[in-house]
Amino acid sequence: MTENETEQIDLSDETKTKLQQYRENFAAQSWYEVDPRLTNVLRLVFGVGMEAEDGAIDMTVLVDGQMISGKVVSEAAWAKAQADFVREASDYLATGLDAFQELKAEQTSKLEQDEAANPLLKGQVRYIHFSGPKVHNHGGFPVTLAPTRVDIRDVSAWSIGSVDYEG
Repeated sequence: MTENETEQIDLSDETKTKLQQYRENFAAQSWYEVDPRLTNVLRLVFGVGMEAEDGAIDMTVLVDGQMISGKVVSEAAWAKAQADFVREASDYLATGLDAFQELKAEQTSKLEQDEAANPLLKGQVRYIHFSGPKVHNHGGFPVTLAPTRVDIRDVSAWSIGSVDYEG
């Protein structure tokens, strides 16, 4: 496969069904538990549609008992950092990742359909995108992760600013 060629990914009917069920479950979930202050902060930095690519803010969140701290970036910046990280690891994986980028238009179209069917989804912030965050585990040293995204519904606590660890 050359650099400009991409392989078409065919999803099984079972996988398509699972993806559809996931989208429906996501749309059905209530957003009343998501802290509106958190979504407002993210919208101030990245715009109402989360479209601002150059915004960034240091943030600390608590997810499933784990503290994650670092720079929050736009989805576009996160995707680029993630792709760069994968390219460093493997050219073969990078080619596969590029193939998935072609599915983005299809996913965007489906998101627009989901938002049209369920107005509560319109403009909802779904993820927090970290660029190289640190996970601070209990009593141990912080672990730096690759670009990571966190489902905003899983955030149980948050604050502006990163935690600096002096060991």
